[in-house]
Amino acid sequence: MTRTESHEDQSGGALELMHDVEREAAGVLWSLAQLEANRELIAESGGIPVLIGLLKTDNMGAQETAAAALCSMAASSQVCQMITGDGSMEALEAVLDRGTNQAKEKVVGVLNRLASDSASNQVSIAEAVVRVLAREACEGLEHAVQLSLDLSRDLAIRRIMAEAGVVPHLVRLVEEGSDAASDYAAVTLGLVSQLSADHRGEVTHELISARHRAVDPHKQLRAGRALSDMNADDSESHEDVGMAILLFRLHNRQE
Repeated sequence: MTRTESHEDQSGGALELMHDVEREAAGVLWSLAQLEANRELIAESGGIPVLIGLLKTDNMGAQETAAAALCSMAASSQVCQMITGDGSMEALEAVLDRGTNQAKEKVVGVLNRLASDSASNQVSIAEAVVRVLAREACEGLEHAVQLSLDLSRDLAIRRIMAEAGVVPHLVRLVEEGSDAASDYAAVTLGLVSQLSADHRGEVTHELISARHRAVDPHKQLRAGRALSDMNADDSESHEDVGMAILLFRLHNRQE
């Protein structure tokens, strides 16, 4: 073994040891956070910046465990106020975008609790979700679009996401996302369409456009089904959608 190889082995071993220590430290905090009495104590002792810091590492095991610990911590309203400190939202958004599925699942829990705990968090969380949904690749967005559905059940947050431009991103996921992402996106679009006649018109137009441009029959079916589901309980809307489809087809024939 050469000196270079020996040095690389030592460096690799040290990195693995550091990762183990980080994961175990997060695990201890997660275990302690199961008890309500410990949550504020952990927060007051500086535990939140430590956990947020672990979200930012490339140590997936520590990231997952830190996200789980924060999810437990967020059960306390007072702790929720502390989680929204400097850099916290950016770190949570990054995990929602690029983390492992297990870490994303826990971050969805954290963000849901932060949004329900304080109206001041709702704008930043809603805009963060829209940014994640806007990324080019559709893969790995199931948790983000699930969060958009969870948040959309609150009228105020639904409006914020609509104003932030969520509709085209949801329509794209209806077309191109996984089956789960497509279903979540379709339900969310239905909720957004209830905001106003203008929002209903936007969602309808986007879905009709998606169905028209889709070459893949599966994508056409998805867009059509989302339209039907959106208007399932509104006969007047059925007529509006039918007229919109007719006008859309006539317009495209003239081009």
